[in-house]
Amino acid sequence: MIDSGFDRRDFLKVLGWGGAAVALSGCGNTSVEDGRETVVSYSEPADYVIPSIGVYYNSTCAQCDAGCSINGRVREGRVLKLEGNPNSTVNRGKMCGLGQAGVQHHYNPDRVREPLLRTGNQGQTISWEDAYKLIAEKTQGVSGDQIAFLSGGVSGHLKALLGNYLDSLSCKNHFVYEAIAPAVARAANKKSYGVAMPRFSINKAKVVLSFGADFLGSWVSPVHFSQQYAQFRKGVDGQRGVLIQVEPKMTLTGANADRWVAIRPGTEGVLALGIINVLGTATGDIAAAVKAYDRGRVSKETGIPAGQIDKIAAMLKLHSPSLVLAGSAAEGYEHGSQNAAAINLLNHVLGNVGKTVEATEDMPFPQMSPATGIYKVQ
Repeated sequence: MIDSGFDRRDFLKVLGWGGAAVALSGCGNTSVEDGRETVVSYSEPADYVIPSIGVYYNSTCAQCDAGCSINGRVREGRVLKLEGNPNSTVNRGKMCGLGQAGVQHHYNPDRVREPLLRTGNQGQTISWEDAYKLIAEKTQGVSGDQIAFLSGGVSGHLKALLGNYLDSLSCKNHFVYEAIAPAVARAANKKSYGVAMPRFSINKAKVVLSFGADFLGSWVSPVHFSQQYAQFRKGVDGQRGVLIQVEPKMTLTGANADRWVAIRPGTEGVLALGIINVLGTATGDIAAAVKAYDRGRVSKETGIPAGQIDKIAAMLKLHSPSLVLAGSAAEGYEHGSQNAAAINLLNHVLGNVGKTVEATEDMPFPQMSPATGIYKVQ
């Protein structure tokens, strides 16, 4: 039986909570890291800070180089949730788990919160004032050629502001670091298509032949390509798309393929030239260049049976338009650029350029376009 004389105040006393402690914990201003209380006055709040009212801002996800458009829900100056922007032509309102975790850049207790000064092999925490003084001291009287700025991928207004700052220092040594930069693909695409990163339309193809391009996993823009892949599976002109994945080891894309073909590592370019030879539609210099890549040689070097090479060529010849992709599995060798060039040549022979391989639109503000990176800094 419940004692009516035992009210809520007595209950809180039994638990050892004071009224002030309960009130403060309910405000949501207690730090999750160390429990210290931060009191913020709303007597003169910023324009965007309306207690209990969420405000939405559009931005770009920086968790990878895909650059998906996002909506951030901000309440009382704190970003609470990220979602894909439905008006984006890149991700169309969708978002991957990596992007969803982007909010942790603001709140994760292990994030970098203060400037770090390298001392030996460790970073020593210093104040912002000391950091600014040190930068001013080191750049005083130093020519721009002696200054190098290292960053991750940058674009938009941040890139423009950073460019203005480096110009003020006469610094031209801006290095953008990418751990898995597709530098080989960009160079090969520039030679083959005239642009470093063309627009691949998986959804417009009837057959996709992928040489290690894990577009359902981590290749270029997985959210974008996953949605194209769903349309591809529904089919073009009533014909369900067929995916052929050629790679040394199975990826997520390979696990979803209609036909997975194991190939000897580094011989992807040989197979591409062999397929061009089997197609028999090449003329001129191209026909002369692939003449030596007959079924016997290609089968011996790649480890793929000759009959399977014929089936791939027949599938590409019968169903048009198709799309051939060169992924990191084919490019990660000393001769990776030759592999990528041979694979791109197959798109030209099949007539895919202008159909499923299209030029990207020009950036109206080139100073804000994404900066491409490298995977090593000399």
